[in-house]
Amino acid sequence: MDTEYLLNLNTIGDAKTAVSVIDEDSSYKSLEFTRLLFVAGAVGGVCAKMLISPIEVVVAAHTAELCLRSKLKKEGLSIFRTNPYCYLRMVPFAGSLCVTYGQLSSMLPDDGLAWHARIFAGCVAGGVATIATHPLDVLRSRGFSTLSPRVLFSGVGPAFVTTSVAAGVQQYVFDCCRSTLESHTDGHSPVSHFVVSGAVAGVVAQTIVHPLSLLSNIKNKTQSLSQTFLKRGGLRSLYAGLLPTYSRSIPAVAVTLTVRDAVLGRIDWER
Repeated sequence: MDTEYLLNLNTIGDAKTAVSVIDEDSSYKSLEFTRLLFVAGAVGGVCAKMLISPIEVVVAAHTAELCLRSKLKKEGLSIFRTNPYCYLRMVPFAGSLCVTYGQLSSMLPDDGLAWHARIFAGCVAGGVATIATHPLDVLRSRGFSTLSPRVLFSGVGPAFVTTSVAAGVQQYVFDCCRSTLESHTDGHSPVSHFVVSGAVAGVVAQTIVHPLSLLSNIKNKTQSLSQTFLKRGGLRSLYAGLLPTYSRSIPAVAVTLTVRDAVLGRIDWER
């Protein structure tokens, strides 16, 4: 496993080092590099899903004003059981996102490691991951009765926008936080840097995309409902339910990015 240049792949504060290493070794184009990125992203995504599944159950019960204690007494720990499909879907989603972002950021020139290029790479990666997995969601909900491209990609627009924006902002904020923290520790990257950076990235990304996600969900039901929703609640209504969403998004992003970079060998475990 060649991780020499991966240690600096997404570090904004050490862009020149990253590019010089890539110039010396062009193996980032190889199948081995792609496989490594896919495995790292998939493992990170699955680990995050395993962590937040119980949190999602608790949040859902609280939102529906259900008594979690009575549900536990009646159904036991089975209420925390996650549909295997969720894990199967996470593998191609997180894997393709990591591959796309890793390859794009590797190809960027020195001046391309600026904020606009990094956000663009993240947005493209989020869009690719959405397109790759959206047909799976359609097949799960509608079955295999119709397999035309029009049906398989129906409703992909809102998901494409929200996921692309979230991925771009999330990765940029994560890299910025890591770079800032490393500048105060002589370039070392302990695991705490990754966890904190991932948590901050989760907060910022979710805050930005929450209104988009909320409006798209309401508009899918009826356009008049979304207009009524805005008229009655105003701008404040765009952030309804944000705090419960934080309880899922913050640990999910922190775990996903930390585990991903651990697989890629970027964490300094001796610190």
